[in-house]
Amino acid sequence: MKLLASALVVVGLLYLPFIVPGSEGAKAHMAAAHKPAQENRQQPDFNENSKERYEISMELYRDLIITSIHPVIHKSLKAYYGRVVDYNLYDVKFLDIVRTKGYRTFDFIVKVQVCPFIGAYHTIGVDNLTISINAGGAWLRKFNHVKDYELPPHFKSPRAVL
Repeated sequence: MKLLASALVVVGLLYLPFIVPGSEGAKAHMAAAHKPAQENRQQPDFNENSKERYEISMELYRDLIITSIHPVIHKSLKAYYGRVVDYNLYDVKFLDIVRTKGYRTFDFIVKVQVCPFIGAYHTIGVDNLTISINAGGAWLRKFNHVKDYELPPHFKSPRAVL
């Protein structure tokens, strides 16, 4: 904390000499500093650029959630299928996300659907997972195997490696 305060002081000291009292820079700085917060806030514009930024942000949040629950999904699939199976992180389907304890709390239930596969993308099933997430981590609440798919003949032999 002391280091951060020292850094802010140094940055402030480095910045202040460039604002000469009475200069245009100083007037602009003072005008901006004394505007009400409402006026300083950028209004969202709903043009194509903002729509693209929104979609990129949503993709980022989605990927962040999937990355955080991946260990739970991986462990659950291994337990159900009896060995490590793969699934595509970008194919995870969100079924539901609920904030369990109300607005601005950090306890969530996430329901996702995954399609695990073996080999060169031979889908072996469809599974729904209900996962709890809070500041302490993520854990499986419920695993529901929805559907099996027929395996190719070369995966059915007793010597086949799933």
